[in-house]
Amino acid sequence: MISEETLRQMSREERAALSRSLAALSDELPSLSAGDERRRRFVVLQMGASVGLIPWIVLLAITLPHRFQRGRALACRGKQARTSHRVIT
Repeated sequence: MISEETLRQMSREERAALSRSLAALSDELPSLSAGDERRRRFVVLQMGASVGLIPWIVLLAITLPHRFQRGRALACRGKQARTSHRVIT
């Protein structure tokens, strides 16, 4: 790592050469633009899905009963089955 003090001790030409060398190194590195675009699409998709779930959660909160009693639900289904059996026979 080059310290700031070392950079100050360099001549203007040496700093310019160092700058050109660093710029050439960065040109050789792979571009991240394709990865950035995929990441951006993924984040937008996830945000859309999250926002889309909000109305669904609100709908369920409004329409579902406040308490669920398993035994009562089974009894109602059984009563319906017995009632429909009587009607059929």
